Amino acid sequence: MREPARVNIPGGWFGLILGSVANHSGAAGGGPGCAVLVADHRGGAPRAVVPDRPQAPSHATSASGRDLQQRAVRTRESVLLSAAEVFYRKGYAAATLSEIAARAEVTTGALYFHYPSKSALADAVLYEHHAAWAEVAAESQRWRLSALAKIGALIDRIADSYAHSMIARAGVRLGNEHEAIDAKLPEPSVGWIEMMTNLVRVGQQDGSISRDVDAPAAAWVIVASLFGVQEVSERLNARADLIERVTEWWAMLVPSLRDGAGTG
Repeated sequence: MREPARVNIPGGWFGLILGSVANHSGAAGGGPGCAVLVADHRGGAPRAVVPDRPQAPSHATSASGRDLQQRAVRTRESVLLSAAEVFYRKGYAAATLSEIAARAEVTTGALYFHYPSKSALADAVLYEHHAAWAEVAAESQRWRLSALAKIGALIDRIADSYAHSMIARAGVRLGNEHEAIDAKLPEPSVGWIEMMTNLVRVGQQDGSISRDVDAPAAAWVIVASLFGVQEVSERLNARADLIERVTEWWAMLVPSLRDGAGTG
């Protein structure tokens, strides 16, 4: 699980998405409006301590330190992915740290070293889920597409994540069970609604979306109904038909955005 790079947070919808992730993790950046998106914000590598008299470590010590660090990263990744699977299959309340540790093939002591509680582990899974969304939002800034086509491409990426990523699946279930989790969790829908509102308005400028469309209302419908489509697909078919259902849903929604039918 790789760590996203440091990015500058601009204002507007993109800032809302990345800013919510940065604020949630408590990450410190290199200055105002800068966030470090990290895959695991609860058990990162120790800070380097600068001694009064700098001494170069021996090659053996450096190699040993690297091995320990790499082992710690592998352990965190294994625990996080195992936790995502258990949370997705059983839900937060029924999941146990002992089962997660057994699935990750680590001791409970090793698990507690990286994640001190079940809520901290759920928090980390949700953070990873939303950090991946922020990465997609950042990538979309480089797409040379009309606004309507960009919305469709974003929906494709999100649907693919819902269908195939265990972190995303667990993130959705944990989000649904947020009241049972003793942790401050991110609110992703706010950022995505703002993002879609902005894209609809851009589409009205580039001609891909009708000027008769109410941009905030359209954005709310897009985000809310996409979540509903994936939720029904999960309940009925474990998301096996999700890509097909999202394709059908988007094909029905596009004409109302493009032509303004039924939006006045």
